Amino acid sequence: MLRLNAKYVFFTNGINDIGHYDLCHGALKVALWHGMPLKRLYYASNNLRKRNKNNIRFCQYIIVKLYNKAQRDITIATSQKTKELLIQSFEVQPDSVYITGQPRNDVLFDIGVVKKVKQKLNHKPEEKFVLYMPTWRQFGQYEGFLDNIVIGLNNDYSFLNKLTDNKIKLYIKPHPRVTIKSGSNKNIIMLGSISDIDPQELIASADMLITDYSSVFIDFALLERPLHFFVPDLDNYKNDKNGIFLSFNDFSDFWVTDLEILKSAILNEKPYYEYGIKNCIKVNSVYNDPNLEKGNYSKTVVQSLRNNAENNSQLWNLISG
Repeated sequence: MLRLNAKYVFFTNGINDIGHYDLCHGALKVALWHGMPLKRLYYASNNLRKRNKNNIRFCQYIIVKLYNKAQRDITIATSQKTKELLIQSFEVQPDSVYITGQPRNDVLFDIGVVKKVKQKLNHKPEEKFVLYMPTWRQFGQYEGFLDNIVIGLNNDYSFLNKLTDNKIKLYIKPHPRVTIKSGSNKNIIMLGSISDIDPQELIASADMLITDYSSVFIDFALLERPLHFFVPDLDNYKNDKNGIFLSFNDFSDFWVTDLEILKSAILNEKPYYEYGIKNCIKVNSVYNDPNLEKGNYSKTVVQSLRNNAENNSQLWNLISG
């Protein structure tokens, strides 16, 4: 009944977020999405970009068009560049994409949340909080990707001792679609089994973030802390069925492909701290509009909907009721 009577709905993945069947016809659908794009999405993916030269891809494109659960009336973005990428991804009109920032990032500026996370993890005030959050990869050849990295870290006793000496805790949060066999030790903590800590809360708590192609790097850059990219499979990833929109040098000055260099970055050895800060600055210059007020993205979304609806009587009727 709530869906049938809704005047507007918000989703982060697709209309299935609020039910298996789309009962929201007539409501204004606002796509908050679950991150800004580095990966190519939907109609901009490597596969579907071949639709004019490949009959199979053309049929796939038509099917996605007809049965797309991520259809929307309004899309939010974090900058002019992300607006352009979202337009390509979902083939929407430019005036339906609002640059507001992401509501999910309001929590990054909540000191109380950070305190609770560190208490739950028994993280001591004097310890540095390093967070590694890689995205998922296609299964098969990549199935053991993260386990192999963790094994490489755990087998280096000199590295583990340096973590202790420098009071560094490395927290590894696998993507929900990835199963990890490796366990935790006193220096490296696997967070796969902890389901009641939101990823954004972990990001807010981190003194340093290491990731790859996950959009969490865009969120974390707002905090202006060291940011590193570990991408040993960059060539393969950018050529897979989805691909990535930008070259790494478009939004970063430094990225890592070697495990030994990753260890130095984790240990915050010179000059890696400076590299991490430069990465953060460059990410923000591309992905995060400096005119948006940090910590008030939810308010900005609502205000943008209201402002734009005032110029469109149909939308205004939906929002104002």
